Amino acid sequence: MKFLFATFLFLGFSLLVNANGFSVNDPSEIDTVKNAKSFFAEGKVNGHLRNYFMSTINHKELTDHYANAIGFELAYETAKVKGFSLGIAGLFTFNTFSSALDKLDTVTNKTARLETELFDIEDPANKSDLDRLDELFLKYEHEKFDLLIGRFTFDSPLVNSQDGRMKPYSLQGLNANFNLSNSSKLKLGVFNNFSPRGTVKWYNINEVLGIYSTGNNPDGTVSGYKEEVHSKALFIAGIEKNIANHLKIEVWDYLLDHVVNTIYLKSELMISNSFDLGLEVQKQNQMNNGGNDELSKTYFAQNHSFLYGSKIGFHKDNLELSLNYLKITDEGRFLFPREFGREQFFVTVPRGRIEGLSNTSVLMFKSKFHFNKQWELDLDLGEGWLPSYNNFEQNKYSASSYHNAVLNLVYTPKTKLLDGFNFKLLYVSKQGSKENIPLANQYYNINYHNINFITQLNF
Repeated sequence: MKFLFATFLFLGFSLLVNANGFSVNDPSEIDTVKNAKSFFAEGKVNGHLRNYFMSTINHKELTDHYANAIGFELAYETAKVKGFSLGIAGLFTFNTFSSALDKLDTVTNKTARLETELFDIEDPANKSDLDRLDELFLKYEHEKFDLLIGRFTFDSPLVNSQDGRMKPYSLQGLNANFNLSNSSKLKLGVFNNFSPRGTVKWYNINEVLGIYSTGNNPDGTVSGYKEEVHSKALFIAGIEKNIANHLKIEVWDYLLDHVVNTIYLKSELMISNSFDLGLEVQKQNQMNNGGNDELSKTYFAQNHSFLYGSKIGFHKDNLELSLNYLKITDEGRFLFPREFGREQFFVTVPRGRIEGLSNTSVLMFKSKFHFNKQWELDLDLGEGWLPSYNNFEQNKYSASSYHNAVLNLVYTPKTKLLDGFNFKLLYVSKQGSKENIPLANQYYNINYHNINFITQLNF
């Protein structure tokens, strides 16, 4: 992959050097490049400045934490030469103040989880060496397709950037997008290196799996798949199609080489100007013993998993409402590397992963209010019925049944002085069911309140 990437960069620069002044003929190209200087001088710069304050109030004597991060991202893309361009993006983060994120909680012997994800989960004490080269790519754009090779972000239902903290999930590989027709798009990707949210390094597949918690094997032993999974790449294929402007269908196939194949289908139907219905289905099948022949070191230990979800939505004027449901059957635990992004199902809300579970039901009511062009409020209320926290065959991370509330308030000023700013208040409450859960299992899992205030300037 490194050789291929270097070759593409060389070809791109060769095209530039040999361009003695020409206009791009493709209708989709609007830039005219006359020489090497204009190739860079006529490029585009964008980025953001973000300040993120987070605080978590845990249950009883469990340790509470807080942190404030400030970060800056700068991205640049050159002008185009016959459809080719180069892009680069870097970011840095500083811990301006925080509680002792590397201090072990006396009950659980664990460090802060959510606050550390603002910085470096592998080194909670790291406060300043938090920079990362987030993107470095060669792009080719044509009227019918575009091609990316290098490092960049990618968005799909299971693999996505999720740029809600200080760093997004980024990938290295090849991505091709095709416009099959006015209503159909095909997206292909192959990736072999990853930099998850809350990290500063890049990892291959065998290194990245297990950067986040590995959880437990179905027999209750601690999963030992970290750096033991034998896989070469993640392959993704997705197709999106709109039918008569009323029906939208998405089909995605995620093939994690020698580990698991995941097929996801989603359809959304507009049944009137105010109502819509949604259906989603996902099937997983184990490949080659799930990543390792030894059961204690494999990632996908069970043969299958299956889930389905539904949605009924209402929208009128400045109001959007939906009732969403998801069911994971008891065929096996839904497993997909958390290091690649966060699942985007109908019931998905902040701090609400369902990965790692089987025999689970989630009901979620979502609402969105657009008061005007400046204020927007999301209010989500949900209930999750999960297997017992110590039923490891169905519950990888010892999660607990819950009822939760998520409030997301966004203010976007419209004055010239504050143009580009937005302010967000995110509050998450996740409370436990009647199950008697040991205090040690509640840390950042259940019975906590999470408060976030984000200020961002986009330019």
